Amino acid sequence: MPGYNCSLKGLLNMIGKEEVNLENLEDYLDAVKSELKEYDSETDELKLENNDTNRPDLWSLEGTARQIKACMFDEHADYDFFDKTPKAENVIKVDPNLKGIRPYIAGFSVSGTKVTDELLKQLIQAQEKLCDNFGRKRELIAIGIYDFNKVKLPVHYVASEKTKSFMPLGFEEEMTLSEILEKHPKGIQYGNIVAKFDKFPLLTDDSGEVMSFPPVINSNNLGKVKVGDENLFVEVTGTEKESVMLVANIMAVNIADHGGIIEPFTIEYESEKFVSPSKFEDSTEVTLDFTKKLTGLDVTIDELENSLRKFGHVVKRIDENTLSCTPPSYRRDILHMSDLVEDYCICYGYNNFVPKMLDSFTVGSESDISKLEKLMRELLIGMNFQEVMTYILTSKENQTVKMRDESGIAEIANPMTETYGVVRKSIIPILLEIESKNPRAEYPHRIFEIGEVASADEKTSYETKHKLSVLVAHSNANFSEISSILQALMYYLGREYKLEPIEHPSYIVGRTGAIIYKGENIGVIGEIHPEVLENWSIGMPCCGFELDIK
Repeated sequence: MPGYNCSLKGLLNMIGKEEVNLENLEDYLDAVKSELKEYDSETDELKLENNDTNRPDLWSLEGTARQIKACMFDEHADYDFFDKTPKAENVIKVDPNLKGIRPYIAGFSVSGTKVTDELLKQLIQAQEKLCDNFGRKRELIAIGIYDFNKVKLPVHYVASEKTKSFMPLGFEEEMTLSEILEKHPKGIQYGNIVAKFDKFPLLTDDSGEVMSFPPVINSNNLGKVKVGDENLFVEVTGTEKESVMLVANIMAVNIADHGGIIEPFTIEYESEKFVSPSKFEDSTEVTLDFTKKLTGLDVTIDELENSLRKFGHVVKRIDENTLSCTPPSYRRDILHMSDLVEDYCICYGYNNFVPKMLDSFTVGSESDISKLEKLMRELLIGMNFQEVMTYILTSKENQTVKMRDESGIAEIANPMTETYGVVRKSIIPILLEIESKNPRAEYPHRIFEIGEVASADEKTSYETKHKLSVLVAHSNANFSEISSILQALMYYLGREYKLEPIEHPSYIVGRTGAIIYKGENIGVIGEIHPEVLENWSIGMPCCGFELDIK
Protein backbone atom coordinates (compact mmCIF):
# COMPACT_ATOMS: atom_id res chain seq x y z
CA MET A 1 0.00 0.00 0.00
CA PRO A 2 1.18 3.57 -0.64
CA GLY A 3 3.01 5.16 2.25
CA TYR A 4 4.84 8.42 2.85
CA ASN A 5 6.89 10.25 5.44
CA CYS A 6 6.43 13.70 6.92
CA SER A 7 7.31 15.58 10.07
CA LEU A 8 4.75 15.58 12.89
CA LYS A 9 5.21 19.33 13.25
CA GLY A 10 4.57 19.86 9.55
CA LEU A 11 1.38 17.77 9.61
CA LEU A 12 0.02 19.45 12.73
CA ASN A 13 0.80 22.89 11.28
CA MET A 14 -1.09 21.99 8.10
CA ILE A 15 -4.09 20.78 10.13
CA GLY A 16 -3.88 23.88 12.34
CA LYS A 17 -5.93 22.47 15.23
CA GLU A 18 -4.79 22.25 18.85
CA GLU A 19 -7.06 19.25 19.37
CA VAL A 20 -4.83 17.13 17.15
CA ASN A 21 -1.58 15.81 18.64
CA LEU A 22 0.53 12.67 18.48
CA GLU A 23 -1.53 10.95 21.18
CA ASN A 24 -4.83 11.17 19.29
CA LEU A 25 -3.49 11.38 15.72
CA GLU A 26 -4.40 7.77 14.96
CA ASP A 27 -8.08 8.51 15.67
CA TYR A 28 -8.00 11.25 13.03
CA LEU A 29 -6.14 9.09 10.51
CA ASP A 30 -9.26 6.93 10.17
CA ALA A 31 -10.70 9.82 8.17
CA VAL A 32 -8.02 9.36 5.52
CA LYS A 33 -8.00 5.55 5.50
CA SER A 34 -4.45 5.66 6.84
CA GLU A 35 -2.51 4.46 9.85
CA LEU A 36 0.59 5.45 11.76
CA LYS A 37 3.33 2.89 11.19
CA GLU A 38 6.22 4.58 12.97
CA TYR A 39 7.29 7.79 14.74
CA ASP A 40 10.91 8.81 15.31
CA SER A 41 10.98 11.32 18.16
CA GLU A 42 14.58 12.32 17.40
CA THR A 43 13.85 13.38 13.82
CA ASP A 44 10.14 14.15 14.41
CA GLU A 45 9.37 11.99 11.37
CA LEU A 46 6.10 10.13 10.92
CA LYS A 47 5.71 7.12 8.66
CA LEU A 48 2.11 6.83 7.46
CA GLU A 49 0.57 4.12 5.29
CA ASN A 50 -2.71 4.23 3.34
CA ASN A 51 -5.03 1.25 3.58
CA ASP A 52 -6.09 1.33 -0.07
CA THR A 53 -4.99 2.81 -3.38
CA ASN A 54 -8.10 4.53 -4.77
CA ARG A 55 -7.37 8.00 -3.30
CA PRO A 56 -4.03 9.24 -4.72
CA ASP A 57 -4.86 12.70 -3.35
CA LEU A 58 -4.27 11.27 0.15
CA TRP A 59 -0.73 10.04 -0.54
CA SER A 60 0.82 13.20 0.90
CA LEU A 61 1.03 15.39 3.97
CA GLU A 62 -1.18 17.98 2.26
CA GLY A 63 -3.89 15.50 1.29
CA THR A 64 -3.96 13.98 4.78
CA ALA A 65 -4.25 17.40 6.46
CA ARG A 66 -6.90 18.50 3.94
CA GLN A 67 -9.08 15.46 4.59
CA ILE A 68 -8.78 15.64 8.38
CA LYS A 69 -9.75 19.32 8.40
CA ALA A 70 -12.72 18.65 6.13
CA CYS A 71 -14.05 15.48 7.75
CA MET A 72 -13.33 16.23 11.40
CA PHE A 73 -13.66 20.03 11.51
CA ASP A 74 -15.82 20.76 8.44
CA GLU A 75 -13.22 23.18 7.05
CA HIS A 76 -12.75 23.37 3.30
CA ALA A 77 -10.24 25.35 1.23
CA ASP A 78 -11.56 27.40 -1.69
CA TYR A 79 -9.51 26.51 -4.76
CA ASP A 80 -10.60 29.38 -6.96
CA PHE A 81 -8.04 28.61 -9.67
CA PHE A 82 -10.38 25.90 -11.01
CA ASP A 83 -12.61 28.73 -12.23
CA LYS A 84 -9.83 31.01 -13.49
CA THR A 85 -9.37 31.88 -17.14
CA PRO A 86 -5.73 31.36 -18.15
CA LYS A 87 -3.67 34.39 -19.13
CA ALA A 88 -3.15 34.75 -22.89
CA GLU A 89 0.53 33.80 -22.66
CA ASN A 90 -0.06 30.75 -20.45
CA VAL A 91 -0.16 28.14 -23.21
CA ILE A 92 1.24 24.67 -23.81
CA LYS A 93 1.21 23.79 -27.52
CA VAL A 94 1.03 20.08 -28.29
CA ASP A 95 2.54 18.51 -31.41
CA PRO A 96 -0.02 16.23 -33.15
CA ASN A 97 2.82 13.80 -33.92
CA LEU A 98 2.78 12.79 -30.24
CA LYS A 99 -0.40 10.82 -30.84
CA GLY A 100 0.40 7.18 -30.18
CA ILE A 101 3.58 8.11 -28.27
CA ARG A 102 2.70 10.09 -25.15
CA PRO A 103 -0.03 12.50 -26.25
CA TYR A 104 -1.35 14.18 -23.11
CA ILE A 105 0.00 17.00 -20.97
CA ALA A 106 -1.33 19.35 -18.31
CA GLY A 107 0.43 22.16 -16.47
CA PHE A 108 0.24 25.28 -14.35
CA SER A 109 2.51 27.90 -12.82
CA VAL A 110 2.99 28.77 -9.14
CA SER A 111 3.87 32.03 -7.40
CA GLY A 112 3.46 33.55 -3.95
CA THR A 113 5.33 30.95 -1.91
CA LYS A 114 9.03 30.37 -1.39
CA VAL A 115 10.37 26.83 -1.72
CA THR A 116 11.59 25.63 1.68
CA ASP A 117 13.38 22.41 2.59
CA GLU A 118 10.11 20.92 3.83
CA LEU A 119 8.08 22.02 0.80
CA LEU A 120 10.71 20.71 -1.61
CA LYS A 121 10.80 17.40 0.25
CA GLN A 122 7.01 17.05 0.09
CA LEU A 123 6.87 18.06 -3.58
CA ILE A 124 9.46 15.44 -4.53
CA GLN A 125 7.77 12.79 -2.39
CA ALA A 126 4.30 13.48 -3.85
CA GLN A 127 5.85 13.46 -7.33
CA GLU A 128 7.46 10.07 -6.73
CA LYS A 129 4.39 8.48 -5.13
CA LEU A 130 2.05 9.61 -7.91
CA CYS A 131 4.45 8.55 -10.67
CA ASP A 132 5.42 5.20 -9.17
CA ASN A 133 2.05 4.02 -7.85
CA PHE A 134 -0.72 5.79 -9.76
CA GLY A 135 1.48 6.29 -12.82
CA ARG A 136 2.82 2.72 -12.86
CA LYS A 137 6.47 3.76 -12.61
CA ARG A 138 6.04 6.69 -15.06
CA GLU A 139 4.51 4.56 -17.81
CA LEU A 140 1.12 6.29 -17.45
CA ILE A 141 2.11 9.44 -15.56
CA ALA A 142 5.28 11.52 -15.17
CA ILE A 143 5.64 14.88 -13.40
CA GLY A 144 8.15 17.67 -14.02
CA ILE A 145 8.82 20.75 -11.86
CA TYR A 146 10.81 23.74 -13.17
CA ASP A 147 12.12 27.19 -12.30
CA PHE A 148 9.43 29.28 -14.00
CA ASN A 149 11.62 32.39 -14.05
CA LYS A 150 13.77 30.75 -16.74
CA VAL A 151 10.88 29.54 -18.93
CA LYS A 152 9.89 31.56 -22.00
CA LEU A 153 6.23 31.12 -22.95
CA PRO A 154 4.53 29.44 -24.66
CA VAL A 155 5.72 25.96 -23.75
CA HIS A 156 5.98 23.41 -26.57
CA TYR A 157 5.39 19.66 -26.20
CA VAL A 158 6.80 18.00 -29.31
CA ALA A 159 7.78 14.71 -30.91
CA SER A 160 11.54 15.03 -31.33
CA GLU A 161 14.19 13.25 -33.35
CA LYS A 162 16.43 10.99 -31.25
CA THR A 163 19.49 13.02 -32.22
CA LYS A 164 18.28 16.10 -30.29
CA SER A 165 20.72 16.87 -27.48
CA PHE A 166 20.60 18.70 -24.14
CA MET A 167 22.25 18.56 -20.72
CA PRO A 168 20.23 16.17 -18.50
CA LEU A 169 19.80 16.71 -14.78
CA GLY A 170 22.86 15.66 -12.83
CA PHE A 171 25.24 15.79 -15.83
CA GLU A 172 27.62 18.51 -16.97
CA GLU A 173 27.66 17.59 -20.66
CA GLU A 174 25.08 17.41 -23.41
CA MET A 175 23.75 14.05 -24.55
CA THR A 176 21.42 13.03 -27.36
CA LEU A 177 18.08 11.49 -26.43
CA SER A 178 19.38 8.10 -27.57
CA GLU A 179 22.52 8.48 -25.45
CA ILE A 180 20.42 9.37 -22.40
CA LEU A 181 18.59 6.05 -22.69
CA GLU A 182 21.89 4.20 -22.89
CA LYS A 183 24.06 6.09 -20.37
CA HIS A 184 21.97 8.13 -17.92
CA PRO A 185 20.76 6.21 -14.81
CA LYS A 186 17.19 7.47 -15.34
CA GLY A 187 17.40 6.62 -19.03
CA ILE A 188 18.38 3.06 -18.20
CA GLN A 189 15.60 2.86 -15.60
CA TYR A 190 12.73 4.41 -17.59
CA GLY A 191 13.90 4.35 -21.20
CA ASN A 192 11.93 1.22 -22.03
CA ILE A 193 8.73 3.31 -21.86
CA VAL A 194 9.63 5.27 -25.01
CA ALA A 195 12.44 3.26 -26.61
CA LYS A 196 10.08 1.51 -29.04
CA PHE A 197 8.99 4.77 -30.72
CA ASP A 198 10.58 6.40 -33.78
CA LYS A 199 10.42 9.81 -32.09
CA PHE A 200 10.62 10.82 -28.45
CA PRO A 201 8.49 13.28 -26.42
CA LEU A 202 10.30 16.51 -25.57
CA LEU A 203 9.27 19.63 -23.64
CA THR A 204 10.83 22.97 -24.61
CA ASP A 205 10.16 26.62 -23.94
CA ASP A 206 9.54 29.12 -26.74
CA SER A 207 13.26 29.81 -27.21
CA GLY A 208 13.86 26.13 -27.93
CA GLU A 209 15.55 25.50 -24.59
CA VAL A 210 14.86 21.91 -23.50
CA MET A 211 12.89 21.60 -20.27
CA SER A 212 12.67 17.82 -20.10
CA PHE A 213 12.60 14.50 -21.88
CA PRO A 214 9.44 12.99 -20.34
CA PRO A 215 9.06 10.55 -18.75
CA VAL A 216 12.81 10.10 -18.34
CA ILE A 217 14.70 13.17 -17.09
CA ASN A 218 14.55 16.96 -16.70
CA SER A 219 17.16 19.27 -18.13
CA ASN A 220 19.96 20.49 -15.89
CA ASN A 221 19.12 24.10 -16.72
CA LEU A 222 15.37 24.62 -16.49
CA GLY A 223 14.52 21.43 -14.65
CA LYS A 224 16.43 22.03 -11.42
CA VAL A 225 14.35 23.38 -8.51
CA LYS A 226 16.13 24.53 -5.36
CA VAL A 227 15.33 26.01 -1.96
CA GLY A 228 14.53 29.70 -2.27
CA ASP A 229 12.80 29.52 -5.66
CA GLU A 230 9.52 31.46 -5.66
CA ASN A 231 8.06 30.78 -9.11
CA LEU A 232 7.54 27.26 -10.39
CA PHE A 233 6.11 25.55 -13.43
CA VAL A 234 4.58 22.10 -12.98
CA GLU A 235 3.65 19.75 -15.83
CA VAL A 236 2.22 16.26 -16.05
CA THR A 237 2.52 14.04 -19.13
CA GLY A 238 0.97 10.67 -19.80
CA THR A 239 -1.01 8.31 -21.96
CA GLU A 240 -4.51 9.00 -20.57
CA LYS A 241 -6.08 12.44 -20.54
CA GLU A 242 -8.18 12.06 -17.37
CA SER A 243 -5.30 10.62 -15.35
CA VAL A 244 -3.01 13.46 -16.45
CA MET A 245 -5.65 16.04 -15.53
CA LEU A 246 -6.29 14.42 -12.14
CA VAL A 247 -2.62 14.34 -11.16
CA ALA A 248 -2.21 17.98 -12.23
CA ASN A 249 -5.20 18.86 -10.04
CA ILE A 250 -3.72 17.02 -7.05
CA MET A 251 -0.34 18.73 -7.42
CA ALA A 252 -2.09 22.12 -7.75
CA VAL A 253 -4.19 21.78 -4.58
CA ASN A 254 -1.18 20.43 -2.66
CA ILE A 255 0.91 23.48 -3.53
CA ALA A 256 -2.04 25.82 -2.97
CA ASP A 257 -2.35 24.42 0.57
CA HIS A 258 1.15 25.82 1.20
CA GLY A 259 0.01 29.28 0.08
CA GLY A 260 0.99 29.01 -3.57
CA ILE A 261 -0.97 31.04 -6.13
CA ILE A 262 -1.89 28.75 -9.02
CA GLU A 263 -2.17 30.13 -12.56
CA PRO A 264 -3.85 27.76 -15.04
CA PHE A 265 -2.62 27.06 -18.57
CA THR A 266 -4.43 26.46 -21.84
CA ILE A 267 -3.44 23.16 -23.45
CA GLU A 268 -3.65 23.58 -27.24
CA TYR A 269 -4.05 20.59 -29.53
CA GLU A 270 -4.54 20.64 -33.25
CA SER A 271 -8.32 20.34 -32.94
CA GLU A 272 -9.15 21.06 -29.30
CA LYS A 273 -8.21 23.02 -26.21
CA PHE A 274 -8.64 22.45 -22.51
CA VAL A 275 -7.60 24.22 -19.34
CA SER A 276 -5.35 22.85 -16.62
CA PRO A 277 -5.99 22.52 -13.69
CA SER A 278 -9.39 21.23 -14.82
CA LYS A 279 -12.64 21.12 -12.91
CA PHE A 280 -14.34 17.71 -12.97
CA GLU A 281 -18.11 17.98 -12.80
CA ASP A 282 -19.29 14.37 -13.04
CA SER A 283 -22.03 13.62 -10.52
CA THR A 284 -23.22 10.40 -8.90
CA GLU A 285 -26.55 9.80 -7.19
CA VAL A 286 -26.96 8.05 -3.84
CA THR A 287 -30.23 7.07 -2.22
CA LEU A 288 -31.16 7.00 1.45
CA ASP A 289 -32.65 3.51 1.07
CA PHE A 290 -29.38 2.15 -0.35
CA THR A 291 -27.38 3.81 2.45
CA LYS A 292 -29.61 2.28 5.13
CA LYS A 293 -29.40 -1.15 3.53
CA LEU A 294 -25.61 -1.05 3.20
CA THR A 295 -24.87 0.37 6.67
CA GLY A 296 -27.73 -1.01 8.77
CA LEU A 297 -28.14 2.46 10.23
CA ASP A 298 -31.29 4.53 10.52
CA VAL A 299 -29.77 7.43 8.55
CA THR A 300 -31.68 10.64 7.80
CA ILE A 301 -31.33 12.53 4.54
CA ASP A 302 -29.90 15.51 6.46
CA GLU A 303 -27.22 13.36 8.11
CA LEU A 304 -26.24 11.82 4.79
CA GLU A 305 -26.09 15.22 3.08
CA ASN A 306 -24.04 16.85 5.84
CA SER A 307 -21.53 13.98 5.94
CA LEU A 308 -20.98 14.08 2.18
CA ARG A 309 -20.52 17.85 2.24
CA LYS A 310 -17.78 17.32 4.83
CA PHE A 311 -15.93 15.23 2.27
CA GLY A 312 -15.96 18.15 -0.15
CA HIS A 313 -18.81 16.92 -2.35
CA VAL A 314 -21.13 19.47 -3.91
CA VAL A 315 -24.47 17.98 -2.89
CA LYS A 316 -27.88 18.65 -4.45
CA ARG A 317 -31.04 17.18 -3.00
CA ILE A 318 -33.16 15.66 -5.76
CA ASP A 319 -35.90 14.46 -3.38
CA GLU A 320 -36.20 13.18 0.19
CA ASN A 321 -34.55 9.89 -0.80
CA THR A 322 -31.93 10.90 -3.37
CA LEU A 323 -28.86 13.12 -3.42
CA SER A 324 -26.69 14.06 -6.38
CA CYS A 325 -23.02 14.48 -5.47
CA THR A 326 -20.15 16.04 -7.41
CA PRO A 327 -16.80 15.18 -5.80
CA PRO A 328 -13.96 17.72 -5.51
CA SER A 329 -11.77 17.95 -8.59
CA TYR A 330 -8.82 16.23 -6.91
CA ARG A 331 -10.87 13.01 -6.65
CA ARG A 332 -11.91 10.53 -9.37
CA ASP A 333 -12.71 7.53 -7.20
CA ILE A 334 -16.52 7.85 -7.07
CA LEU A 335 -17.74 5.17 -9.46
CA HIS A 336 -20.93 4.04 -7.72
CA MET A 337 -23.24 5.14 -4.93
CA SER A 338 -21.51 2.62 -2.65
CA ASP A 339 -18.40 4.86 -2.83
CA LEU A 340 -20.48 7.72 -1.44
CA VAL A 341 -21.82 5.45 1.31
CA GLU A 342 -18.20 4.66 2.20
CA ASP A 343 -17.53 8.38 2.64
CA TYR A 344 -20.56 8.57 4.91
CA CYS A 345 -19.33 5.61 6.98
CA ILE A 346 -15.88 7.17 7.43
CA CYS A 347 -17.50 10.38 8.57
CA TYR A 348 -19.85 8.47 10.90
CA GLY A 349 -16.87 6.58 12.30
CA TYR A 350 -16.33 2.85 11.90
CA ASN A 351 -15.70 2.58 15.64
CA ASN A 352 -19.24 3.83 16.23
CA PHE A 353 -20.82 0.82 14.50
CA VAL A 354 -22.27 -1.62 17.05
CA PRO A 355 -21.22 -5.23 16.37
CA LYS A 356 -24.02 -7.70 15.78
CA MET A 357 -23.68 -11.36 16.60
CA LEU A 358 -24.40 -13.95 13.91
CA ASP A 359 -27.84 -15.52 14.16
CA SER A 360 -26.91 -18.60 12.13
CA PHE A 361 -24.00 -21.01 11.85
CA THR A 362 -22.71 -22.82 8.78
CA VAL A 363 -19.69 -24.98 8.02
CA GLY A 364 -17.61 -23.93 5.04
CA SER A 365 -15.71 -26.19 2.68
CA GLU A 366 -13.51 -25.83 -0.39
CA SER A 367 -15.49 -25.75 -3.63
CA ASP A 368 -14.87 -28.24 -6.42
CA ILE A 369 -13.62 -25.49 -8.74
CA SER A 370 -11.13 -24.30 -6.08
CA LYS A 371 -9.80 -27.84 -5.73
CA LEU A 372 -9.40 -28.09 -9.52
CA GLU A 373 -7.62 -24.72 -9.70
CA LYS A 374 -5.26 -25.77 -6.91
CA LEU A 375 -4.37 -28.97 -8.77
CA MET A 376 -3.79 -27.00 -12.01
CA ARG A 377 -1.40 -24.69 -10.19
CA GLU A 378 0.59 -27.58 -8.76
CA LEU A 379 0.85 -29.30 -12.14
CA LEU A 380 1.95 -26.17 -14.04
CA ILE A 381 4.48 -25.17 -11.38
CA GLY A 382 5.82 -28.70 -11.68
CA MET A 383 6.29 -28.02 -15.41
CA ASN A 384 8.47 -24.97 -14.54
CA PHE A 385 5.76 -22.37 -15.06
CA GLN A 386 5.50 -19.24 -12.94
CA GLU A 387 2.11 -18.03 -11.76
CA VAL A 388 1.09 -14.39 -12.03
CA MET A 389 -1.89 -12.65 -10.42
CA THR A 390 -3.29 -9.54 -12.07
CA TYR A 391 -6.35 -7.29 -12.00
CA ILE A 392 -9.70 -8.25 -13.52
CA LEU A 393 -10.11 -4.69 -14.80
CA THR A 394 -7.88 -3.69 -17.71
CA SER A 395 -7.83 -1.42 -20.79
CA LYS A 396 -10.05 -1.84 -23.82
CA GLU A 397 -7.16 -1.31 -26.23
CA ASN A 398 -5.18 -4.18 -24.68
CA GLN A 399 -8.12 -6.57 -24.90
CA THR A 400 -9.27 -5.64 -28.40
CA VAL A 401 -7.06 -3.53 -30.67
CA LYS A 402 -3.75 -5.11 -29.69
CA MET A 403 -5.26 -8.58 -29.96
CA ARG A 404 -6.92 -7.95 -33.37
CA ASP A 405 -10.21 -8.96 -31.76
CA GLU A 406 -13.01 -6.38 -31.51
CA SER A 407 -15.68 -8.80 -30.25
CA GLY A 408 -17.91 -7.90 -27.30
CA ILE A 409 -16.38 -6.68 -24.08
CA ALA A 410 -17.88 -5.46 -20.80
CA GLU A 411 -17.07 -1.76 -20.42
CA ILE A 412 -17.18 0.22 -17.18
CA ALA A 413 -19.73 3.07 -17.42
CA ASN A 414 -17.62 5.68 -15.62
CA PRO A 415 -14.06 4.38 -15.20
CA MET A 416 -11.56 6.27 -13.05
CA THR A 417 -8.96 5.66 -15.75
CA GLU A 418 -8.87 4.08 -19.21
CA THR A 419 -6.27 1.65 -17.90
CA TYR A 420 -9.07 -0.03 -15.93
CA GLY A 421 -11.95 0.76 -18.28
CA VAL A 422 -13.19 -2.77 -19.07
CA VAL A 423 -13.57 -6.19 -17.48
CA ARG A 424 -11.17 -8.55 -19.18
CA LYS A 425 -12.66 -11.11 -21.56
CA SER A 426 -9.35 -12.97 -21.85
CA ILE A 427 -6.23 -13.35 -19.72
CA ILE A 428 -3.88 -13.94 -22.66
CA PRO A 429 -3.50 -10.14 -23.28
CA ILE A 430 -2.45 -9.72 -19.64
CA LEU A 431 0.25 -12.37 -20.07
CA LEU A 432 1.43 -10.70 -23.28
CA GLU A 433 1.66 -7.38 -21.46
CA ILE A 434 3.85 -9.00 -18.79
CA GLU A 435 5.98 -10.58 -21.52
CA SER A 436 6.41 -7.22 -23.26
CA LYS A 437 7.90 -5.73 -20.08
CA ASN A 438 10.45 -8.47 -19.48
CA PRO A 439 12.53 -8.76 -22.67
CA ARG A 440 15.79 -8.91 -20.70
CA ALA A 441 14.81 -11.86 -18.51
CA GLU A 442 16.46 -15.15 -19.47
CA TYR A 443 14.43 -17.27 -21.88
CA PRO A 444 12.35 -19.38 -22.09
CA HIS A 445 9.50 -17.52 -20.36
CA ARG A 446 6.72 -19.76 -19.05
CA ILE A 447 3.89 -18.02 -17.19
CA PHE A 448 0.24 -18.74 -16.37
CA GLU A 449 -2.71 -17.25 -14.54
CA ILE A 450 -5.95 -18.66 -13.20
CA GLY A 451 -8.67 -16.08 -12.76
CA GLU A 452 -12.05 -14.66 -13.65
CA VAL A 453 -13.17 -13.04 -16.89
CA ALA A 454 -16.44 -11.57 -18.19
CA SER A 455 -17.54 -13.75 -21.09
CA ALA A 456 -20.13 -12.52 -23.60
CA ASP A 457 -22.86 -14.86 -24.82
CA GLU A 458 -24.82 -14.67 -28.07
CA LYS A 459 -27.27 -12.19 -26.52
CA THR A 460 -24.41 -9.79 -25.63
CA SER A 461 -25.01 -10.27 -21.92
CA TYR A 462 -22.09 -11.33 -19.74
CA GLU A 463 -21.28 -14.05 -17.27
CA THR A 464 -18.32 -14.62 -15.01
CA LYS A 465 -16.10 -17.54 -15.98
CA HIS A 466 -12.99 -19.03 -14.44
CA LYS A 467 -10.19 -19.48 -16.96
CA LEU A 468 -6.69 -20.87 -17.11
CA SER A 469 -4.28 -19.05 -19.44
CA VAL A 470 -0.79 -20.27 -20.31
CA LEU A 471 1.92 -18.49 -22.32
CA VAL A 472 5.33 -19.67 -23.52
CA ALA A 473 7.90 -17.34 -25.14
CA HIS A 474 11.30 -18.17 -26.64
CA SER A 475 12.95 -18.31 -30.04
CA ASN A 476 11.47 -21.72 -30.97
CA ALA A 477 8.04 -21.47 -29.30
CA ASN A 478 5.56 -23.35 -31.48
CA PHE A 479 2.27 -25.21 -31.62
CA SER A 480 3.79 -28.62 -30.94
CA GLU A 481 5.32 -27.40 -27.67
CA ILE A 482 2.19 -25.73 -26.32
CA SER A 483 0.09 -28.70 -27.43
CA SER A 484 2.31 -31.10 -25.48
CA ILE A 485 1.92 -28.90 -22.36
CA LEU A 486 -1.88 -28.99 -22.71
CA GLN A 487 -1.76 -32.75 -23.28
CA ALA A 488 0.28 -33.34 -20.11
CA LEU A 489 -1.99 -31.09 -18.06
CA MET A 490 -5.21 -32.74 -19.25
CA TYR A 491 -3.73 -36.22 -18.74
CA TYR A 492 -2.98 -35.58 -15.08
CA LEU A 493 -6.37 -33.92 -14.62
CA GLY A 494 -8.03 -36.99 -16.06
CA ARG A 495 -9.75 -35.01 -18.82
CA GLU A 496 -10.17 -36.43 -22.32
CA TYR A 497 -10.21 -33.74 -25.00
CA LYS A 498 -9.53 -33.17 -28.66
CA LEU A 499 -8.38 -30.28 -30.85
CA GLU A 500 -10.23 -29.01 -33.89
CA PRO A 501 -8.75 -26.47 -36.37
CA ILE A 502 -10.28 -23.00 -36.16
CA GLU A 503 -9.41 -19.42 -37.12
CA HIS A 504 -8.92 -16.81 -34.42
CA PRO A 505 -7.74 -13.22 -35.07
CA SER A 506 -5.15 -13.36 -32.27
CA TYR A 507 -3.46 -16.53 -33.51
CA ILE A 508 -1.70 -17.69 -36.69
CA VAL A 509 -3.98 -19.30 -39.29
CA GLY A 510 -3.29 -23.02 -39.57
CA ARG A 511 -1.62 -23.11 -36.16
CA THR A 512 -4.72 -22.57 -34.05
CA GLY A 513 -7.13 -25.05 -32.52
CA ALA A 514 -10.31 -25.19 -30.46
CA ILE A 515 -10.10 -27.23 -27.26
CA ILE A 516 -13.11 -29.58 -27.20
CA TYR A 517 -14.18 -31.24 -23.95
CA LYS A 518 -17.36 -33.38 -23.74
CA GLY A 519 -18.41 -32.02 -27.11
CA GLU A 520 -18.13 -28.38 -25.99
CA ASN A 521 -15.62 -25.73 -27.09
CA ILE A 522 -13.91 -24.68 -23.86
CA GLY A 523 -10.90 -22.78 -25.18
CA VAL A 524 -8.32 -21.95 -27.81
CA ILE A 525 -4.68 -22.96 -28.36
CA GLY A 526 -2.12 -21.76 -30.86
CA GLU A 527 0.80 -19.59 -31.90
CA ILE A 528 0.29 -15.87 -31.29
CA HIS A 529 -0.14 -13.84 -34.50
CA PRO A 530 2.95 -11.78 -35.52
CA GLU A 531 0.85 -8.60 -35.72
CA VAL A 532 -0.27 -9.13 -32.13
CA LEU A 533 3.36 -9.57 -31.05
CA GLU A 534 4.26 -6.38 -32.92
CA ASN A 535 1.42 -4.52 -31.20
CA TRP A 536 2.93 -5.55 -27.86
CA SER A 537 6.53 -4.84 -29.02
CA ILE A 538 7.46 -8.47 -28.31
CA GLY A 539 10.45 -9.74 -30.28
CA MET A 540 10.12 -13.44 -29.45
CA PRO A 541 7.63 -16.00 -30.83
CA CYS A 542 4.88 -16.83 -28.33
CA CYS A 543 2.37 -19.64 -28.07
CA GLY A 544 -0.33 -20.30 -25.53
CA PHE A 545 -3.75 -21.60 -24.65
CA GLU A 546 -6.72 -20.44 -22.64
CA LEU A 547 -9.56 -22.65 -21.44
CA ASP A 548 -12.64 -22.57 -19.24
CA ILE A 549 -12.18 -24.34 -15.92
CA LYS A 550 -14.94 -26.94 -15.62
